[in-house]
Amino acid sequence: MPCKNNGTCVDGTDYYECYCLQGFNGANCEIEVAELANPGYSNVLSMELQLMWDFPVQGNDDDINCTAKYRIQGTNKTEDKNVGSTSPGIVTVLEPYTIYEFQLICVNLAGSSEPLDFPPQRTLAGKPSQPQNVRISSIQAREVFVEWDEPADKNGPIDGYSLIARRRDLNNVAFSGLGSGTSGIFIQLTPNTVYTVSVKVFNRNAPEGNQFSEESPHSDPFTTLQAESSGTPVTLTIVSVTVILVLICVIMMFICIRKRKRSQQQGNRSSPIASASFTTTPRMCTHLLPANSPTSSGKQQVDDVYHEYERVCVCGQDSSKSSTRANQGTSQGISLTKTKSTSENDQSHDYENPSFDDKEYTNLGFSQVKKGGDPTKPTSSGKEYTDLDFSKIE
Repeated sequence: MPCKNNGTCVDGTDYYECYCLQGFNGANCEIEVAELANPGYSNVLSMELQLMWDFPVQGNDDDINCTAKYRIQGTNKTEDKNVGSTSPGIVTVLEPYTIYEFQLICVNLAGSSEPLDFPPQRTLAGKPSQPQNVRISSIQAREVFVEWDEPADKNGPIDGYSLIARRRDLNNVAFSGLGSGTSGIFIQLTPNTVYTVSVKVFNRNAPEGNQFSEESPHSDPFTTLQAESSGTPVTLTIVSVTVILVLICVIMMFICIRKRKRSQQQGNRSSPIASASFTTTPRMCTHLLPANSPTSSGKQQVDDVYHEYERVCVCGQDSSKSSTRANQGTSQGISLTKTKSTSENDQSHDYENPSFDDKEYTNLGFSQVKKGGDPTKPTSSGKEYTDLDFSKIE
């Protein structure tokens, strides 16, 4: 059978004819109509994009042509674009930041394919048109407040702006800021200088870079204020010096208080309450009972005697012996208490067993004792007594 793809063959005199099923064409029904599938996009930019699709069935005809029909979403106006015979097909001259709907049809000798519909697609942000009506207010020495009207065609969300100030000598000072608003503060100006200001806005577009508008018309000329007075820094300096002096005074007062407290603590440590010990300083012992004068009790007693046991008056002439024995007494833990007797008949002291801090010390031998003299006012007739014998200490 000469007819293919289930075509119907009709014999005639010296000829035949094939009747093809839908989707096939050719003398023998050998040409198959193309089939399209898997619509998609690639390389989407602000004013162009690429259509992607597959040919499950392309037919055996190399002469195939595909056309894209598209429109802006929500409108009825349709445009056609020949995108070639293979995927991808490029569509150009689109509007920035605009949603489009696409449909693709491919035609060969067998006929037209079924239309392939694409999902809606937005182009990227593009170049905005010029901002308008630039206005200046709140003029200061180094900054001004700038306002403007947004572009008629934003072609995107407006991600930022750039302010350009021009002086009469045409030296420019540029300042950029981020935001979708229509105002900004221009800083870094020179005091007492005439300027005009213009504005550019831009949209961010990663594949193509930021899309800047053309520069707006200039504002009216304005003059910045005079520079701030130098009195402010001097005032600040005076205040700073005053604060430093106050801090120094506070620190000095604190140091003085610390020193005073420390000297008081040292004075308390060196007060007369400190533990008593044998002194090495010779003392004048006068008005004592002569040696070897027994009483009715067999003990030596002293009339009108000044007794000082805190600072021992050791009788004798050799002060070095007193020092040695006093040190010996100290090394044995002896501390003396102070006891005074001014009564002529004071019988309360046992001189064979004197008491030193509640400890009894017996067998104290007194030699070279001489009675007479004022114990508080030694005279030239008084003698120093340093030989005090300690024979038994309990």
